[in-house]
Amino acid sequence: MIYKDGRKANIVSVNMRKAEVAIQFEDGSMEITDAGSLHATGGINDLAGRIAEKEKEQREKENPHILDGRRWCWYVEPCNVDTDGNYIPSIVVENESGHFPARDWKWGKDFNIACQAAKQLNERRGVSESEALDIVGSSIRASIIKHGI
Repeated sequence: MIYKDGRKANIVSVNMRKAEVAIQFEDGSMEITDAGSLHATGGINDLAGRIAEKEKEQREKENPHILDGRRWCWYVEPCNVDTDGNYIPSIVVENESGHFPARDWKWGKDFNIACQAAKQLNERRGVSESEALDIVGSSIRASIIKHGI
């Protein structure tokens, strides 16, 4: 990319928490600058791509939706209700047989609203609806294998 002062530069590191970018110039010198300041310098597509790559790498390192090395999601089963008819959400772990009801949580008596709550909580954690279905499917497969059904 071309930096705002005309020098050729490469982005070598992105700190998403601080919105800072480390830039290395052709002469080997480096500078840390605010990521927002690069928007006006050109090369924004390159910057956006590199930031997206760095964000992906960071997510893969942190894996906020991984439990014991496996993904997990919130899930609501139609038959998992308390004595008052409130839906009890469960945690489903990838490739783990069964589910883990969060018995202290009550998500109301409307199944659709309870499912929407699960979907929203999963999305906040970075687990898409498609990924949640994959996780639930892997749990069902694990149950079939475990129980020889």
